Amino acid sequence: MMKSLLLESKNFRVLDGRRGNDYQNREGFQTVLSIFEGKENAEAWNELLECIFDEFGISSNQPLTFLAMGDRTFSGQANRSKFWIKVTPCSAYEEGAINTTIVHELGHIVTPTKFKHTASGMRRDVHGPLFKKNTYRIAQLAFAVGLLKAHEVTYDIGLSYIHREKKEASTTDNLRVGTMVKFEHTGRKWAGVWTGRVAKVNTKTYNVVSETRDGKPLRGMQWRISRNTNQLEVIE
Repeated sequence: MMKSLLLESKNFRVLDGRRGNDYQNREGFQTVLSIFEGKENAEAWNELLECIFDEFGISSNQPLTFLAMGDRTFSGQANRSKFWIKVTPCSAYEEGAINTTIVHELGHIVTPTKFKHTASGMRRDVHGPLFKKNTYRIAQLAFAVGLLKAHEVTYDIGLSYIHREKKEASTTDNLRVGTMVKFEHTGRKWAGVWTGRVAKVNTKTYNVVSETRDGKPLRGMQWRISRNTNQLEVIE
């Protein structure tokens, strides 16, 4: 299915990436569009992208595509080979997170995926030293064209923008099988607040079988979580 073209400029275009319930959140969707709309915004993004393409030797026969979407469990995603970036309203994130997220995703566009050896084999190193170096440079360029504020130019830009009150460390090093627990996953694919039951107590970890994610039933997945952690919260 072809995506509707919403905006088009010299170095980028914005397509409608919504589906399903996304159409009910017009306000959030408009927040994404407002990042690119207007002559001043378009000029700033064009200038940033031109600098990035030149500095990192990026060449393409098409402009970079931004897919404007509804709320997701992720704030942004990038596909280097297909030359697109997904952008969400970031409703749960602090003000300014959309621009910092886009800069983060631009770092993925310019940085080839690296792999590193681990005990279990080869693993993708998507946020390694080269990625951080490149993204920091992009953040500096974004600040120069007025798309970021000075305090937003950081090495870990876009990685964590949800602010939550810190909880006191809970004692979860002696739970029994069957205990109902809650934990948060911050990865891109499985991000959310999960509930589940301790299925097995190992020497250093618990096996937790999920029951819900963000309050919605999603049973059968199993997670291994360290016993010596405050990641788990016991549900009374």
